[in-house]
Amino acid sequence: MQTDAGHARRSPPLILSLLLGAVPVALLFLVVRHLGGGLIDDAFIFCRYAANIAAGQGAVFNSGERVEGFTSPAHALVTAALVTMGIEAPVAAWWVSMGAAALSLVALCLFRGAPGLCAALLAIAAAPFALWASTGMDSSLFALAITISVLMVEADLDRWRRGESPSPISKRTWFAAGSAVIVRPEGILLLMIVIAIAPRHLTSIRGVGGPLIGVAPVILLTLLRGAYYGDWVPNTFRAKVGGGGVDLWARGLDYLADSGIALAPLVLLASAHAWRVLRRRETAAVGTWITVALAAGIVFEGGDHFPMHRLAVPFIPLLCLASSRLIWSLDVPGRARSVAAAAAVCLTATCSLQPAMLERFRLELTLARTWDSMGREMLRQLGSGHSIALTNAGAIPFRTGWHTIDMIGLLDRHIAARPVRLGHGYTGHEKYDSAYVLNREPDFILIHTWIWRSIVSGDEALRRVSGDANLDMSHAPRFRSTYYLRWLAMPNGFVALYERRRGGP
Repeated sequence: MQTDAGHARRSPPLILSLLLGAVPVALLFLVVRHLGGGLIDDAFIFCRYAANIAAGQGAVFNSGERVEGFTSPAHALVTAALVTMGIEAPVAAWWVSMGAAALSLVALCLFRGAPGLCAALLAIAAAPFALWASTGMDSSLFALAITISVLMVEADLDRWRRGESPSPISKRTWFAAGSAVIVRPEGILLLMIVIAIAPRHLTSIRGVGGPLIGVAPVILLTLLRGAYYGDWVPNTFRAKVGGGGVDLWARGLDYLADSGIALAPLVLLASAHAWRVLRRRETAAVGTWITVALAAGIVFEGGDHFPMHRLAVPFIPLLCLASSRLIWSLDVPGRARSVAAAAAVCLTATCSLQPAMLERFRLELTLARTWDSMGREMLRQLGSGHSIALTNAGAIPFRTGWHTIDMIGLLDRHIAARPVRLGHGYTGHEKYDSAYVLNREPDFILIHTWIWRSIVSGDEALRRVSGDANLDMSHAPRFRSTYYLRWLAMPNGFVALYERRRGGP
């Protein structure tokens, strides 16, 4: 029987690994093209932050307002770096997410050769991994950080157990594990697991140096966040998780269960592999514990409103690597292992490509394109320098450049801090404060997030409102008396925009 340690000792040459990695990378782009990926609206939040950073205005959404309304400083900074090179922010964000997914596949092949190639093919077969790679979001970048860190930890532990290194975890690996928190807040879970699996490293003063290197990025990011934003956690955390409890966690558990069903072949194979390595205390158990920790993080966060299991994407490469290792450990002829690997790829693709979920995902892409065109047309017809309040604070604010009030609080400190019991409304959209928004007197309020085919009466428009925050606003007497309905003609319909009356009701 072949062991994981055996594979580590027989790592393939660099050139061969890169050639192996080129295969899944090419397939990734083909799969994305076939399934029809693209940017979603929240990616434009990163784009606006990145554009402001590149323009020298700082890491802000609205000029002069320091609110951390994004989940990944690393994603925003890398996107901003590409913007400074003359690349448009949405294109830059797309390349960051696609590039990170591609590098994850290369890393698997680079570290593990043929089993890594199998893992990479399994990852491509998992529809969430490929589709979210195309969205311009930070999921793929976090998956890359997790994958590389786990592979580095395993390589270090292998060398240590063979007596080739005095320390179980090298300083560069500690730094990589700690730096994952710069990609997403859940990166702290990775560092905690690495600290937990290296207890011998902490038994001497000298040994504490490694963990301190790992903790350093966490401390530095926290201090910078406090100094720049005046807060110790991202504003998005307060908006989505602050005030959570049992109900929020129950919803997160449901989300995790749905993701587990979609990724059932990988979960089953990875679980069988975990049972084996945990009993034998093998190096590969690292990926198991980190996967469990990230899954627990999903429960704590209460899941996500986006389709296609976005929060599971970061540990999909780990599930694929564990599944591949199980297949490659089978004491059967090589052809039989290849057949088993092909079957696993087919089953993964079949289970993960859920038609209803795919349609919901494509709807998100359609909405993003719709709001992108709405923002362009609003800027053309109304000009710059306005302010707007809305719940879909992505493409429209990015294209108009208007000062924006996010009615669900991701980009607003006051709304995010509201003491709301979470877990009962639409995920991530449960906090709102219409009175506060009206007190800020935005020039426009958008409560209809679609393009109308024809113009309707004001009363009819107010009867056709969706979303808790939008409904609450539409029922506010001050909104009805202070704002009037204005229709903007679009190439394919009309936008219902509420404009503030000048000089009072």
